[in-house]
Amino acid sequence: MGSFQLRRTLYYSSYWTLFASKVGRVGCIFCIFNNDGIFKNGTLTDSTEPTSPHAESRPAICQTPECIHAASEILYNLDPNHKKVDPCTNFDQFVCGGWRERHDMRADQGSIFAGTIMAENSQTRLRHILERSEPPEKVDTDNFKKLKAGYDACLDESAIRKRGTKPLADLLAELQKIYPAKSDLVAGTKDHLTPALLFLMKSGVDALVSSGVSPDDRDPDNVVIFTSPPREIGLPAREYYNNTKTVADYTQVLKQVLPAFGGNDKIAESIVALETKLADVTPDTATQEDVTKYYNPLSIKETESLVPEISFEDVITELAPHDYKSDRLIVGSPSYMKALSKILNDASRETVSFFLQWKLIQAYSDFIEDDVVTPLRQFNNKLQGKDPQASEERWRKCLRRLDSGLGWSLSRFYILDSFSEESKKLGDQVVSDIKERFVFTLTQTAWMSPDVRKLGIKKVENIVQKIGYPTKSPNVMDAHDVGKYYHDLDVSNDKFFENELAVAKFDLQNEWSKLGKPTNRDEWDMTAPTVNAYYNPPGNEIVFPAGIMQPPAFYGPAAPLYLAYGAFGAVSGHELSHAFDSTGRHYDETGNYTNWWDDDTVKAFEERAQCFVDQYSAFTVEGPGDKVLHVNGRLTLGENIADAGGLTASFHAWKKHDDASPDLHLPGLEDFSKEQLFFMAYGNWWCGKTTKEAAEQAIYNDPHAPKSARIIVPGPSRPLESFFRDATERFAAELWSGSSRESPAMEPLHSAIDSPTHSRDKSAKSQIRIDELPAVNRPRHGGLANNAISPLRRANTVAQSGNLIKRNLELKATRDKTDTTTGIRAKDSHEMLRNAPLQRSKTQIHRSALETRPAGRKAGHFTVGSVGQNGKIFLRYDRN
Repeated sequence: MGSFQLRRTLYYSSYWTLFASKVGRVGCIFCIFNNDGIFKNGTLTDSTEPTSPHAESRPAICQTPECIHAASEILYNLDPNHKKVDPCTNFDQFVCGGWRERHDMRADQGSIFAGTIMAENSQTRLRHILERSEPPEKVDTDNFKKLKAGYDACLDESAIRKRGTKPLADLLAELQKIYPAKSDLVAGTKDHLTPALLFLMKSGVDALVSSGVSPDDRDPDNVVIFTSPPREIGLPAREYYNNTKTVADYTQVLKQVLPAFGGNDKIAESIVALETKLADVTPDTATQEDVTKYYNPLSIKETESLVPEISFEDVITELAPHDYKSDRLIVGSPSYMKALSKILNDASRETVSFFLQWKLIQAYSDFIEDDVVTPLRQFNNKLQGKDPQASEERWRKCLRRLDSGLGWSLSRFYILDSFSEESKKLGDQVVSDIKERFVFTLTQTAWMSPDVRKLGIKKVENIVQKIGYPTKSPNVMDAHDVGKYYHDLDVSNDKFFENELAVAKFDLQNEWSKLGKPTNRDEWDMTAPTVNAYYNPPGNEIVFPAGIMQPPAFYGPAAPLYLAYGAFGAVSGHELSHAFDSTGRHYDETGNYTNWWDDDTVKAFEERAQCFVDQYSAFTVEGPGDKVLHVNGRLTLGENIADAGGLTASFHAWKKHDDASPDLHLPGLEDFSKEQLFFMAYGNWWCGKTTKEAAEQAIYNDPHAPKSARIIVPGPSRPLESFFRDATERFAAELWSGSSRESPAMEPLHSAIDSPTHSRDKSAKSQIRIDELPAVNRPRHGGLANNAISPLRRANTVAQSGNLIKRNLELKATRDKTDTTTGIRAKDSHEMLRNAPLQRSKTQIHRSALETRPAGRKAGHFTVGSVGQNGKIFLRYDRN
């Protein structure tokens, strides 16, 4: 189900900021609320006419069950003392203070956020279905039987414990026969290394190299083989090998676990030493996700000349269809391959043999129950800030495994139970509206050359939108088609370990069988219950599984549209924005990786993009031991662009609807304007908590910024700036001069210990997702650590806590005592990447008088006036 390409995901970026007519140095922050929750900006403009206290009437209230539910959630999520919280400086606390009081992380969770709750709601619904004795419909008898068999085999913990380590030991014994540590018949590390790597691939495990099949970036109608460094070597990220204590603790884990499988202390130390050498030559995450760096076409002979120890020709002969003819590979890092050859030549055969065995132990330790692997699990828990003794509830784990192995069958039951045709139609409408807004924005983008604008518009028009679930490959609405898809996958009702091995072989066969065939553009890389979304550059498609279309991201057609557009719409815009972010801009309207931007346009883009790099690099999170870790502004650039762009585009798309057919207000929230509720709906999506350990892991691996940075920067600040700017003074870092696009998404981070496959998902190269919930299951041959996350996969690794974020940006608001104009002086410190000296600047912003007579309601000390042209919001100081 996966492809070897990196899809851009949901958890937001800041694209539209990139498209301002001038580049600013203030950063990307602007306030939209005052202390009483009222819209506000750097400058508030006073009306020249007094307000009559009787001129206002109470707004019409929506009383549908959906509205009451939404209002209740928003009120509960607000900080209990929100009137004392300044949303201009602490929007996260303002909208999420109550959420954090009501939600605690379980002992087995390292992080949670609103998407986690959504995922777990989906899990609960699916659990109820699987606990039935009969399928909901007779046509699904066979599909249900196979699902139940897999579920029951996983649930039978006593039977799994009774088998102990034997299934894993048997698997290791097969590997040892292929690649013995010592033998009179072989010498050095090269002999039989390729067959050993093939054995691991068939077991769903990548070691030394990660190879897979995905659409060719330069020829997206055809698939090609990619081979790259694995995303995980042993520890979750290469940076961990620089931490002396972490490495020492990890070494101790190997010393405790390996003796049960024939190892000893010396072997444990040699494995960690080998992994450290591999970490030293492995490109960082940002490099591995940069198409301009990972796309290196080479012949098989050229690839093997870099690392002669591995026969890629033998790999292809073994896995590709017998009639496949091609001499071309895409090598993710030629320098890594060359360095790998030297490392293998310098290593002993015994070390390499036990290293490969250790990869299997890490991958499959989660599928056995034995005290032997307890140290491994405890270490993994500690790395994510969990209780070392904690374990996931068994039924949740089993649903995750089903989603990984029988995902489309599970999707069918989820859709029949939980997703309506009306919701699908509304989702299509939201996405179409935002595409329309994108086209308008491109026509207004002066820094793009006319030719690039024209091609950009065509690219937006060509974007394929997929909503809810696939109707081909397979059609989840057709029970027979789903059954046919899994016909060759045998599932036992009493052998959980063997089921996982069968899934790995089934997925690998499906993936490599695509070689020699045109790209199947009907396939999805996320199952229907997944709480996430993605943009696929080679496919020029955006995909929104049904799982993300539930409260609080999506309340359906019976609720005011500002709720759907504020959350789901921002997600949609985020994904659309990826088409033009730092990665997506390299792909043309057909999904082909090419240079379709002229030099002047590229230069203008890069100047504006630097604003995002600077601003986000100034954000920090607290890691273990009070370490201060800076966000990697370069790694998170694409997602940050997408966040700002998506939110702004969604806002303007909603406003167009509201102008034509005004939304009703929510009960109990009459003191907030609809515009404010739009942004509060957006903010509620990012409410979360995280441990310091999980925050550190995300800083190293995750292309998304911490959630509290995402909620602050693009949310209350960036997009609403357009309400308050005047004709001559624009927000310093705005990219699209008044438009935006992109949406949020969630993605998973696999831990080195609890992820069955410590490799980058084969779809790593072209997927861009919103923000991914962490998935602990095997990446479906094509999912990187930041891949799609199904509600069935553990959703708690990427979310970041607001109180871990320190904004290196101070905002001072000074209200003019003449009560006509208020200015914001913003002093922001940027850190160029990580170590560059801070650059400071100050900007004063003044707003013009009202263009039209305000007709808004009184809110706090100010009256919200009309929304003028270009989205300007005018506020009037209330002297009464």
